[in-house]
Amino acid sequence: MIKVVVADQAAGLIAACDCPNPRLLPGVQLQHCNWHAVEAIKAKYRKSGYSSDEVEELAHLSWAYVDSETEEQLTANRTALVSALRAPERAYIVETWQPKEKRVVYYYTKLYSNLGVNSN
Repeated sequence: MIKVVVADQAAGLIAACDCPNPRLLPGVQLQHCNWHAVEAIKAKYRKSGYSSDEVEELAHLSWAYVDSETEEQLTANRTALVSALRAPERAYIVETWQPKEKRVVYYYTKLYSNLGVNSN
């Protein structure tokens, strides 16, 4: 059985789980905490100058994105989120979060042996 570690995006843990040496953490699947993921995304919005109201609206779209239950929902929710953003934040979602989807989006993480846990 593959063990699942649900954590924030600590660089050391990511490096250990992605390490080519399987003896370090054998049979471990790293899953990012969805709460920490959305908080990181919201921090990016704030840093980029979005107003509090805009951050709240974008937070709802960000939660819909990470809580997507099907591939169709994931595509639609990602598109809705990216469409609501300015160009630099669009790139942030596409370049930073799209590659991490298998570690944070419910459509993928629901298949892990994580006992239904999505946050730490």
